[in-house]
Amino acid sequence: MSVQRALVSAHAHSVRRLSSPIFFDSQRTPFACTFATRQASQSSSKPAPRSCSFSTVVSPSHVDPAREELNADRLISSLPLVRYLRSLSLSGKGVPRSSIYEESRPSRTMHPTASSVHMVIGPLSGPTKMPTDPYFFVKSDDACCLIGICYVGSNLCGHPGFVHGGLLFTLFDDAFARCASNVFSSRIGMTANLDISFRNPSIPDRVYIYRSKVIKREGRKAWIAGEIRCLRPFTAEEMLRRQESTNSEVSVEENEGTLVAEAKALFVEPRDVTVRSSLIPRCV
Repeated sequence: MSVQRALVSAHAHSVRRLSSPIFFDSQRTPFACTFATRQASQSSSKPAPRSCSFSTVVSPSHVDPAREELNADRLISSLPLVRYLRSLSLSGKGVPRSSIYEESRPSRTMHPTASSVHMVIGPLSGPTKMPTDPYFFVKSDDACCLIGICYVGSNLCGHPGFVHGGLLFTLFDDAFARCASNVFSSRIGMTANLDISFRNPSIPDRVYIYRSKVIKREGRKAWIAGEIRCLRPFTAEEMLRRQESTNSEVSVEENEGTLVAEAKALFVEPRDVTVRSSLIPRCV
């Protein structure tokens, strides 16, 4: 075969491969579909690829940011655990102040210089990413127990239909840093190392609850551990019909969900604290 004929044949083969039809089934849950490719040649002995479900990439231009933020806020606020933590903070219910979780929104109290370049507030925020900034509930005890809650949208995936593991790492690091800032006198903690173990796949368009606490403290070092759970799909109306939680331990909704990751880290208070400033004021 001449070189010219060989090139023509190769081009025709590549065109046939690229023109394999792709079929989409949109009769599934919102922002989800299935895809499958048909064999270019019916006589091929290779098996046809299996179908795969995935969350579609939604264009932010087709989504109302205010509506998505309101929806995420309503879902989070409807949780029995959140209602309990808020009522405890407001009424005290006869418990020591050290047992009360103070609510905060870190992104709203962060120094403007830091917030303008902060990854969670900037690149990761948006109607199809994190439509509302995370809620933190922090207890002012020696362990600085923290409960974080956020909504993760459909455009923060790695493999289609699965939240990128780097996002979970970031959520851990952000929460751990908050714990460290509360136990260090300078309120500044830097990540020395962070180990994460992924337990189950993380699904987008879900509410996530993550918990962290300081498990050991020595001088300028603080060891912190935590876990993240993905809640099952729910509506605000469904949660509001449930009884308010009776304590701050792992809630019924967390147990109904899935443990997706666990992590532990070492944070260090820098020596040159005089030339650094805390990102956020002390939360309690």
